[in-house]
Amino acid sequence: MIYFIVPIVLASYLGAPVLFTLGWSKWASNRKPKDIPSWFSLIGFGLANASIALALYTIVYMIVVGGSRYDDPRWVWFMDSGLIVSLAALLVSIPGMWRKNALRWYAPALAVCMFLIWFAGAMGR
Repeated sequence: MIYFIVPIVLASYLGAPVLFTLGWSKWASNRKPKDIPSWFSLIGFGLANASIALALYTIVYMIVVGGSRYDDPRWVWFMDSGLIVSLAALLVSIPGMWRKNALRWYAPALAVCMFLIWFAGAMGR
């Protein structure tokens, strides 16, 4: 079982920064959303970016406070929030996949990567 999960999580850890960078560069070249699906992709990509920001904040916060116990309510809140935000990003970005736009594939892919990262973090605790 672990031989199946480890490559997926590693791909997520490597894929998230790549998708983040490529998505923003693609959006910068085609800034204006033209239709409703484009807006869904943009909102989903923004939520996936919020999930990244929450992950970075969680890392910095846990370093500053010196870590946490297994059942620390702050850690559980971070994990729950990250899972919810990344799942919301995925659900919002799905309607954006039906029409061609700059973030058509980047938004759901980044959302899935972030969901897997949060899920692996929650299962690791």
